Amino acid sequence: MSRIIRNEDMPDPDTLVMYGCGMCGAAMFHYCCNEDDGTDPEDIARENGFDIQFHRLPDDHPLMPDYEEGASDVVERWEPDVPEGWTLGGKHDTEDGPTAFYIKPRPPKLQVIQDADHPF
Repeated sequence: MSRIIRNEDMPDPDTLVMYGCGMCGAAMFHYCCNEDDGTDPEDIARENGFDIQFHRLPDDHPLMPDYEEGASDVVERWEPDVPEGWTLGGKHDTEDGPTAFYIKPRPPKLQVIQDADHPF
C-alpha cells in the first residue's frame, strides 16, 4: 500500500479530518500545523485564505460539569453553535478545555490598477 497522496486527491483546505472521540480539524491544519514546532493555526488559516475564530465550551454549558468530572466524551457530545457565515473548522480537548474553531473564506483582496491613459 502506497503512503503517497496525489495532488488531485488532496482534500480542500476546509475538509474536516475526523480524529475520533468527537475531535476533528480542517485538512489545512492536519497537513501543516504542528503545535510542537510552534506553527500558528491563525497563520495557516490566513495562508489558505480563511479567517479563523476560537471558542471554548462555555462555563455555564450543560456539559461542563461532566467535563470537570473527567468524562472523556464531552468533545464528542458537544455540538458548538457555529456563528452565521462561518463553518466548523475543528474541535479539540485542549489544556483550556473543549475548544471549537470556526473558519470562513476571506474576501479576495481588490487590486486597484490605474491606467495613466485612462484615469478614473
